[in-house]
Amino acid sequence: MKKAVIYSVVLCAVSWLAALAFCHATGFDGTQTDIATRSAYTLFATAYMFLPLVVALVMQLLGREKHLFSGRKSGHTAAEDMGLLRFRPRWSWLVGALLVPATVLLCAAVAMLFAEPIALADTLRLQIAATLGDTPAAAEALAEIEAVPSWVMAVGSFISGLLAGFTVNAVAAFGEEYGWRYYLVGRLRSKKFLPTALFIGAVWGIWHAPIILLMGHNYPNDRVLGVAMMVVMCLLLGVVELYFVVKSGSMWPSAIIHGTFNACSGMTLLWYPTGSATTTAMTGVAGMVALLLVCVVLWLYDRKRERIFASTIEQALNKTEN
Repeated sequence: MKKAVIYSVVLCAVSWLAALAFCHATGFDGTQTDIATRSAYTLFATAYMFLPLVVALVMQLLGREKHLFSGRKSGHTAAEDMGLLRFRPRWSWLVGALLVPATVLLCAAVAMLFAEPIALADTLRLQIAATLGDTPAAAEALAEIEAVPSWVMAVGSFISGLLAGFTVNAVAAFGEEYGWRYYLVGRLRSKKFLPTALFIGAVWGIWHAPIILLMGHNYPNDRVLGVAMMVVMCLLLGVVELYFVVKSGSMWPSAIIHGTFNACSGMTLLWYPTGSATTTAMTGVAGMVALLLVCVVLWLYDRKRERIFASTIEQALNKTEN
């Protein structure tokens, strides 16, 4: 537990310093719309995702831990991390990834309590009109939209999100997940599943505070409230991710679920363009309700089959091995 707390404090301190340095160097506060500044922010946000990996590696190196990337159960680090870095594809990886679009659809249903949904094609028409105006390019784009049913667009978006979640987005998410679902899980292996998931989820949410407060990440108009909402969202999503990590005995499904979530979560904003980040978005109230329902379903399933919620991380991982 001591290593987990030290890592969390150091990582949050480094993250604040990095965010403050970026804002000071660029003057970025989330309100700029010019391409150069937004591109710089995109690069910084991508690099920010790898801070949990970098800090974890530094702490492992400073601690002189051996077998840094070993999947074996011999040696100090391998015993602590239970071989979580091993790449062992299982059907549960796909199930975890498919839960993301299912959660997005559930979020869209809950969001009807806050705003009126519109067809995906109508949202795209509004975006084309706002960006291209009355031009030949706009007319061509509108013609393409008219030729494709909205449900086909939605299915295509989810399929592309899943593909991204298993590939490029998983690589980006790995930077975070190495810290959350590999390093911290290894240090909390003797703890029960739910306290571990909630501790990691809280750290994960708090870690977002600098880019939310300073740059408006996900919550440009409700930054202080956004920090609290991000913590809640990370607590809930963290339960789902850790469940599939423990079930499969590998941290890789968490990177896939995380990457798929990043790719698909924006769909609700297309269905509810008049909604807000704090209500209809996956990072808002609707998304939290949807994730809570998914957690309840996992818990009910687990009571009958796996008993992961009732076990320590180490016990559950040993069961997975056997």
